[in-house]
Amino acid sequence: MTKAATKTVAATPAKAAGAVVKPAADANAVWVRTKSGVTRRFRAGLEFSAEPIMLPVDELSQDQLDAIEADPLLMEVDAPEETPAVEAAAAEAGGKTE
Repeated sequence: MTKAATKTVAATPAKAAGAVVKPAADANAVWVRTKSGVTRRFRAGLEFSAEPIMLPVDELSQDQLDAIEADPLLMEVDAPEETPAVEAAAAEAGGKTE
């Protein structure tokens, strides 16, 4: 994939591996968590758990995106409802919530 393709991450390789990483509603971030039964997972220098985390696509390298997409124990999820954990993740990533 090219750098321009990071906002429209290809789903074909990810589907084969089980993980799907697509742009979130804001098209600059994806929400990723571990699959059921996996309590903790490290991939691409990041820690994942059952609690979804927001990943700013523009801040990830293509190698990181590829590794996350290919991981069969990770999955993309819809952005969760506004909660303290979501607000903290957004603040940590430099975003803001209302």
